[in-house]
Amino acid sequence: MLSKKTHLNLVTALIISGVFSLYVAQMNPSAVLTLIEQEYQINSTVSSFGISVIFLPVILFSMAGPYLQARIGLKRTYALALLLGGLGVAFNVFANSFLMFCLGRVVYGAGFGLSTPFIGAAIMRWYTPLQQVRMDTVNALLPYLGNILVFALTLPLTAVFAGSWKMALAVWGFFSFAVLLFWLLLVPGDAPYAGPSLHRPEKRLYRDLLRRREILLLLIAFVCDFVSFSVITSLLPTYFQRDCGLAIETAHQLTTLFPIAGVAGGLAAYRIMSRTGRRKPLLWSGQALKAVGIALIYQGGVGPLGFTGMVLIGVGNCIWIPPMFVVPMELEGMTPARVGAAFSLITSSGFAGGLAAPVLAGTLSAHTSYGFAIFICIIPCLIGLVACLFIRETGPLAKSAKKAGGPPHPGSNA
Repeated sequence: MLSKKTHLNLVTALIISGVFSLYVAQMNPSAVLTLIEQEYQINSTVSSFGISVIFLPVILFSMAGPYLQARIGLKRTYALALLLGGLGVAFNVFANSFLMFCLGRVVYGAGFGLSTPFIGAAIMRWYTPLQQVRMDTVNALLPYLGNILVFALTLPLTAVFAGSWKMALAVWGFFSFAVLLFWLLLVPGDAPYAGPSLHRPEKRLYRDLLRRREILLLLIAFVCDFVSFSVITSLLPTYFQRDCGLAIETAHQLTTLFPIAGVAGGLAAYRIMSRTGRRKPLLWSGQALKAVGIALIYQGGVGPLGFTGMVLIGVGNCIWIPPMFVVPMELEGMTPARVGAAFSLITSSGFAGGLAAPVLAGTLSAHTSYGFAIFICIIPCLIGLVACLFIRETGPLAKSAKKAGGPPHPGSNA
């Protein structure tokens, strides 16, 4: 029989690997966007829809997830997320038309949506406060690690499969199936560890969450963040190819600098949070770094300024996400069900913005340039910066000062 610690480590590995595979699949088509356009004889505006079409099912299933989770439990919710996500991605093998490709993306989006409230509730329920900070940091790093694999492995995998980009994308669906099998066989039940119970969500759960200032401000900031993130990650490789005249392989190699910098930013966020006990400085500085980075990319292209801009955008995009996940867990009166719902509410609102952003950016780039479409993303970054400046500090340092009778932290509700 496995010890409690070994069992938790096993569950952690399966959570991270499964959610990671879903993150890889999210933006994977952007690495072969030009090949998809050639395959289905479509333009950049239509092909961008193949990326953003996932956001509607993501929103619907993410928002419904906390209620489904209360009925079937954490284990079955995650299993269903892996099943739907894997099916949608593996469906690429049979996508002989762009419509079928989009249908597969819709099924995948349903699975990805269910994974959002699951991971929020699971982290809140099964891990200690220190472990929560670590898991939230890992969760924040997954999309950036996924993007590294997207731009580093998709084209080589396409070559391995005799030029089939469909098989290169479908690989991650089969990986999800493998994680699902181990999850069903090795995880016996929902609550193998001590922790708060998973209460049924309140009837007015989302309305009550929206009344909490920090949740609302995080929601605004994430909407702005995801609009810029989805546009940049979907258009950056094509920008390097069509605006800067680089070969597709070179464009992908340069684009990996963006998620690599994101990983560095996420790791820095964990170190800063651990040492300072604060969250707010990371929240607003991430938005500022993105705005500066976007301006540098627009001015610098593939020169030193452009490379510096990519690094700043990558760091800024990820350095604020770990505290964004941590803050809801540190608010007063939060339960696993409420945290899972907060994750769903915040991220779903971001995906709502991401639903239209790549399509609009693709249309704008067709009439101007890909570089200008990326430059416009500076506007949501500045809006997100203002929102983060109004978020109060929730970290342990602020709580210690409050217990000691010290002055309230600037921006607090005290």
